[in-house]
Amino acid sequence: MAVLTFELQKGFQVGENTHFEVGLRELTPKDVFDAQMASEHVTILDNRPYAYISNAQFGMELLCRQVEFIGSVNGPFTVKELLKLDIKDFELLQAKSEELDKMMIPQEVLDGISQRGSIKQLTDSLEVMLFNLGGRFPVSELQVKPIRHLLLLCLRLRGSSNV
Repeated sequence: MAVLTFELQKGFQVGENTHFEVGLRELTPKDVFDAQMASEHVTILDNRPYAYISNAQFGMELLCRQVEFIGSVNGPFTVKELLKLDIKDFELLQAKSEELDKMMIPQEVLDGISQRGSIKQLTDSLEVMLFNLGGRFPVSELQVKPIRHLLLLCLRLRGSSNV
């Protein structure tokens, strides 16, 4: 398993000691699953429970699991611990994490990730998903609110001039 090491500028303070050397490792499927579980929240909407994942928290949970060590302190670290870093050190940690990802992920996957913000891709994906749902369930069941909202979103996005 690849480990990328680098030095923090201000360091990670634990008691009287300041640690500078950081080791980042590649993520495993277990890391991704654990991060998803840690970022999942349940809320009640229209008297029904809904689970969702906070993207910001998911990213932080992945970063926490990716830090193998800081000095003599072994990971995984908590979000609270990483947020104690100086802003420059935190930005460096994020940049090095991206660097490691680029070394480990094939270029075609990275190209796909860079296009995540495309509205056209979003509407295409929504249409495929809704088409698949329509083939499995009666149309009357597609009137369920979350699915209906997706249908309306897809129609609105298709109607925008950006597509």
